[in-house]
Amino acid sequence: MINFYNGFVACDPNNAVLSDVVGIDHLGIGSDYDGIPSTPNGLDDVSMYPNLFKQLLDKEWTEDDLIKLAGGNILRVFSQVEQFAKSIISDRPINDLINSQHISNIVWVTLFKDSFTLTSSHDLRSIRLLNFPSGPEDHVTLKMIIEQFYELFDLNILEFRKFGMKEMLLKNKRECFVQE
Repeated sequence: MINFYNGFVACDPNNAVLSDVVGIDHLGIGSDYDGIPSTPNGLDDVSMYPNLFKQLLDKEWTEDDLIKLAGGNILRVFSQVEQFAKSIISDRPINDLINSQHISNIVWVTLFKDSFTLTSSHDLRSIRLLNFPSGPEDHVTLKMIIEQFYELFDLNILEFRKFGMKEMLLKNKRECFVQE
């Protein structure tokens, strides 16, 4: 979804154009009028969409392309999601037990707005850290903390896998796991 934040939709000829990068079948308008401080000239509100569409037609977009952009793509995706949901409605959940050798060295990371908790599946000990920094080096800092956590609880760590760490730190609460 394309929002109309000026920093994202600036017309720099050196920048790639989204329709070329991802294709028109994957674009939609999510203007974010309620979340941006200012709008691009001529796109003050949704009543200006016809002007946007006219400019896109002038730039060789087809009417079919505009239908996809205006909501056709999102409707197609929702329809596919609904079809898939209907196709698996009768599937039963898998309740197989997981062999303990496969989960003996997992650390759950529960992230909160201002802190996070690390819990070892080895012996269910946990540690909560407050006032975690929110800079670009977060994933490196968290990697060091998790390595110390493993050492403190006498666990072996071979590799730390980053699961969108910066994004997760910005959410109020997310859970993920780091596995050996």
